[in-house]
Amino acid sequence: MTTPTTPDGLRQYDHLPAAEAARLAWTSPGYHSGWHRQMQDRVRAAMPVLARALDRLADEDARGASPSRTTAAPTASRYAPTTGSAPPAATTARSR
Repeated sequence: MTTPTTPDGLRQYDHLPAAEAARLAWTSPGYHSGWHRQMQDRVRAAMPVLARALDRLADEDARGASPSRTTAAPTASRYAPTTGSAPPAATTARSR
């Protein structure tokens, strides 16, 4: 699927801090709400950790909370893999 974003549209949030730009890009569908939702779903399926972080940014803004004050996280089921196997668990340093 091709993007409906123009070169000028691509730079629309360049004047903002990166976290704010990411939040707006994730939550503001503009004139293409159907396409925007499809792309969010693709990101959730392909990169669930990124999608979860973007949803947390959006939730923090909606609650008016600063990132350092929030404790609630989105439910994991929204980001569950739909195909394939789960990635291996992170390993921890072994004690001697």
